[in-house]
Amino acid sequence: MDNLLIFLNPIQLQAVTHRGSPFLVLAGAGSGKTRVVTTRVAHLIDQGDAKPDEILAVTFTNKAATEMRVRVDSLIGERAGSAAAARVWIHTFHAFCARLLRREIGHIPGRESEFVIATQADQLAILKRLVGPGEGPGALKPTDVLTVIERAKHNLVGPEEFPAHTAHEKRLKAFYESYQTELLDSGALDYADLILVTVKLFREYPEVLQRWRSRFKHILVDEYQDTNAAQHELIRALASGSDGLAVVGDPDQSIYRWRGADPTNILRVTEDFENVHIITLLENYRSTQTILKAANSLISHNPRPLGLERDLWTRGEEGEKISVYAGSDEYDESGWIATEIFRSVNTEKKSNYADYAILYRTNDQSRVLEDALRKRSIPYTIIAGSRFYDRREIRDLLAYLRLIVNPNDVLSFRRIINVPSRGVGKISVDRVMEEIERNPTALFDTVRRCVEEELIPPRARRAVFNLMDLLDELTTIREPVDKLLEMLLERVDYTSWLQKAGDAVSRLENVEEFVDTAHDFISSNPDGTLEEFLEEVSLAAPIDDFDETAGSVSLLTLHAAKGLEFPIVFITGIEEGLVPLKYKGSSRDEEVEEERRLFFVGLTRARYKVYLTRALRRNLEGRKVWTKPSPFLKELPTSLLTDHSVHNLTMFATSQDLLAVEHEQEREKAKKAAPAYSIGDRVWHDKWGRGIILSRAGDGDSLKLTVKFARHGIKKLVAKFANLQKM
Repeated sequence: MDNLLIFLNPIQLQAVTHRGSPFLVLAGAGSGKTRVVTTRVAHLIDQGDAKPDEILAVTFTNKAATEMRVRVDSLIGERAGSAAAARVWIHTFHAFCARLLRREIGHIPGRESEFVIATQADQLAILKRLVGPGEGPGALKPTDVLTVIERAKHNLVGPEEFPAHTAHEKRLKAFYESYQTELLDSGALDYADLILVTVKLFREYPEVLQRWRSRFKHILVDEYQDTNAAQHELIRALASGSDGLAVVGDPDQSIYRWRGADPTNILRVTEDFENVHIITLLENYRSTQTILKAANSLISHNPRPLGLERDLWTRGEEGEKISVYAGSDEYDESGWIATEIFRSVNTEKKSNYADYAILYRTNDQSRVLEDALRKRSIPYTIIAGSRFYDRREIRDLLAYLRLIVNPNDVLSFRRIINVPSRGVGKISVDRVMEEIERNPTALFDTVRRCVEEELIPPRARRAVFNLMDLLDELTTIREPVDKLLEMLLERVDYTSWLQKAGDAVSRLENVEEFVDTAHDFISSNPDGTLEEFLEEVSLAAPIDDFDETAGSVSLLTLHAAKGLEFPIVFITGIEEGLVPLKYKGSSRDEEVEEERRLFFVGLTRARYKVYLTRALRRNLEGRKVWTKPSPFLKELPTSLLTDHSVHNLTMFATSQDLLAVEHEQEREKAKKAAPAYSIGDRVWHDKWGRGIILSRAGDGDSLKLTVKFARHGIKKLVAKFANLQKM
């Protein structure tokens, strides 16, 4: 057998060698789908079915795309030459569209190939100016408006097509139109635009579509269950009439419905293309039998599209039972998790910190977990938290670089006109920006006119004049990127300015890391341009920074865990209202099904061991609330679970159970704390002096004593409050 194929099982082999019609691979978690996709790419090249640059492979994260490139290179490097893998079009959806638009967007009036990609921070900055802070009753929040706009774009609805039947919809439409105008004036596209504009280009310019259709003989799309309407239409347009489409996905792992993903797009593949061959991969190479039995039992409560069997199985070991624990509150829950990890690593020497991942449903849950890990000096890393390139100091530097590429980038100029502080006050900034808004397509000329016509005060004029001179100078240099960035930092004296600001140390470290990123970019792309560098960082996602060799416990949300795997996984907050999350929408069945899929994804991240934990009480919105166990727990076979909860509690404990335990604990505590009083004991009281105990009644907090005092007679006292001292 061909050396490329010797590590494939019979079903994987079918997927790699299939030719002659479009086909759909339903690939369960851990079933080797990345191996299938990369081996298929290598096999197409090796068999002469396609040249490297005639293959397009699309996925969802830069991390997955990078892994795919490395694997393809390792498979075909010796056969087809080391540069072959680099010529395969392996990209995320957004990176592919950005690359295509650099070549073709000039067909659309008003668009130029030097566009910049607006980050989420840029998007919100625009909407905050348009919408306001979003405070007060009935006020629209910028984040809510952005969600509406992105949802519209994911469904190929531009500002012109946006419905405006009600007053609320008319407001949203007006914001959408103004938002889009600001992007256009700045020569910018947001993430959703990259796909929306590409589809628009294909629809309005058939010769462009035909050029790209004929370019690719084979198109492979991974994680198809996560595609939205725009992404599906993009693939449908590119692959129409072709028998070289291969789609890989798993309906059981569709967890992004809230951002427009539609798992039924997998079904649409069978409707939009003829003679689609379906292959199902169910043999799992990651998890133990116990974990898979639990995951299969859970997901069986969801409907099964296509009516196909989707139970995962493995030839691997049975494995340990799933450990469950119910803490009295989130502090108890987190403390138990930290203690369990510490014990395993340091006492039993069974594992390393890097083996562990702690998953949670919402970011709010991480703080208590972090505190518990810190108390035990356990190193941890928050995965896919705040995006590195959204930090203020990085956005400042990116704004300068973006202006060098696109001198009409209004967003970036607004950001850097007085950063670092150069004496341009708010009134002067507003005056300059007013002029720019009147003529956004000639930004540099407009700014110079503000200086020449003395539209701003002398100090501001000098500062703006010097800024424009600097931008002119930097524009003539452009590359290499790392040298350009170093020169920029020196010329604007950015580090000195940062040293005077709060959090100076961490911000300076971030700047150094950004410079290192530029060095790395040039090292791996000696001929890389500034445009390519900006595109790479603009499309970067937080998960791209995940380092498996960091030697620390990983903390991340269930959503961020998609596509990753760990030896040992804790899933926390297994409570109604968290897993599943409490929704206010009307599509409750669909929401619960998605939450069940999210829990399924969490379970199948683990190789050897899973822990499920919950808190019986949890702080929510500033108050302690009683929780109920997640209904998903009842969908797991009890024979696969082992309960580590203490004090006679279980994972299914109720508030009454915990109250009973705590009441008993208080009684025991009171018994131990109270002195043992006996009849005949001589005692001293601070007010009544010396006395003798004549009788006693009750116990614990309710113990009552009858004492005869030498000078004050007989008194009846509650022992808890009497503060008697035995003599």
